[in-house]
Order: sequence, then structure tokens, then C-alpha cells
Amino acid sequence: NESKGTTHMGVLQEWFGINWLTSRAFALLIVARFIMFALVMLRRVGQYYYYTQMHKQRTIWLIK
Repeated sequence: NESKGTTHMGVLQEWFGINWLTSRAFALLIVARFIMFALVMLRRVGQYYYYTQMHKQRTIWLIK
């Protein structure tokens, strides 16, 4: 990106230099994977919540 004769490479490239690890495509890939991982784990935690609730109810039923 150029503005008034100065070139802004981006925060990652300014901090760590020009490298394939600091490219825009790689950064977007990492962010997308992190978001998808978070969503998958959230779904799994929700499933475990319902599983533990069913387990508790079954245990109470067996005790009676």
C-alpha cells in the first residue's frame, strides 16, 4: 500500500521482515484456522455439557 510516496508493508512484515510467514495469505489462513478451531471446540464443549447432564440424570434415576 502506498500513500504520499511512503510504502506501508503491514504490521507483520514491518515487525518480522518480508517472509512467506508474514504474507497476507498465510496470516488469513492462520486466522481462519484459529476461528474454525474455536468454533469446533465450542460445539464439542456444548455436546459434553448435554452428555454430562444426561449422565447426571441417569445416575439420579439409578439411585432412586
